[in-house]
Amino acid sequence: MIGHFFKLAWNRRRANGFILAELLLCFLALGAVLSISCFFLHNWRQPLGFEYRNVWRLDLGGGPRFEESEDGQKARMWAQVDQVLRLLRGREEIECASPLYFNVPFGGTSMLSTNLVNGTLLMIRDVQVAPDARKVLGLHLVAGRWLEPGDEALTFRPAVLTRNYARALFGDADPIGKTLIIRGESGKIDREEERRVVGVVEAWRQNGELSPAPLAQFSLPPWGMPHLPPANFVLKVRPGVSPAFEEDLVRAVRAIDPAWTVGASPLARHRDRLLRDNLLPLLVAATVAAFLVLMVGLGLTGVLWQSITRRTQEIGLRRALGATPAQIRWQILGELLALAILAAGAGSLIILQAPLLGIFEEVPLQVYLIALTLATLTLCLLVAGCGLYPGWLATRIRPARALQYE
Repeated sequence: MIGHFFKLAWNRRRANGFILAELLLCFLALGAVLSISCFFLHNWRQPLGFEYRNVWRLDLGGGPRFEESEDGQKARMWAQVDQVLRLLRGREEIECASPLYFNVPFGGTSMLSTNLVNGTLLMIRDVQVAPDARKVLGLHLVAGRWLEPGDEALTFRPAVLTRNYARALFGDADPIGKTLIIRGESGKIDREEERRVVGVVEAWRQNGELSPAPLAQFSLPPWGMPHLPPANFVLKVRPGVSPAFEEDLVRAVRAIDPAWTVGASPLARHRDRLLRDNLLPLLVAATVAAFLVLMVGLGLTGVLWQSITRRTQEIGLRRALGATPAQIRWQILGELLALAILAAGAGSLIILQAPLLGIFEEVPLQVYLIALTLATLTLCLLVAGCGLYPGWLATRIRPARALQYE
């Protein structure tokens, strides 16, 4: 029976060509939107790696450039940083505070390094933090230990890896105590310092729940002269702080150096903004796809209606030969479902070129397979719904009407 439906669709390939093109376009739109949606859902189910509730970020800007300043001015900048830390740790609204270089959660900047992973040179998030960062951000340690005060005096530089980075480098072996090889952008080994793995954390998805989990490593920053001072801080704030906390904190920090441009805001606010920025394009694409599906559905219903009118003789003869109304209805729906499956097959071949060619390497193959399955089911439901009324009209054709075309 299924083969018969495909044979009928093939025999009417000229008449069905326009329908097949519409269904293919509709499937591509559905496949693209559902692939992005499934990718976001897949990422959302993964651990974030840190806590953002009751955590604030403090950003310092303005003032002279550190690299262009003289040694006296640089020393003054470091003294101001120490003063900011004392201010933050001395406020009763703040449980703990820590400097954080560049890789601020839900922020737009990242410090990157490179490493050879399974024969491929990949970009690694290089998060330089103070020991208090784990307490502020609630980082979940799954093996080994966290960075501790006094680690800067060791003969090697301790490093804490994310679980996916440790697994990519060492497989199922215990990574604790292993040497972490650092490579430059050219892939050559950097022998200026030795890093050794001392711990593993669950994850570090600083770009939010909708982003894939990057490979990341944590280490203590070089502190003091002549190194660059931090311009970002994260604060663990006590629950229920007053609305005036933000303004009071900014005013207190600016009092240290009026030339600074100071920003203080909760991470939850940045998270909401990032989610909105990521979901808005998907919402627009989904709206366009919905209108496309609606237009295809309306057009398909009209084309089928006209096709039933033209096939009155054929359907009437089938009724005269003993075909029941249910068989006529299934003939119409079967041809449509055959066209939908053909369109889904062609569309799947097009969309699957992305993982085969490695265009979006961060998207797992299973995400595409789930999205294409959902798109196929949606397309079949669409054509089945569009074919209900024309199929009902076909069952109303009497055998005697076929004689009008003799």
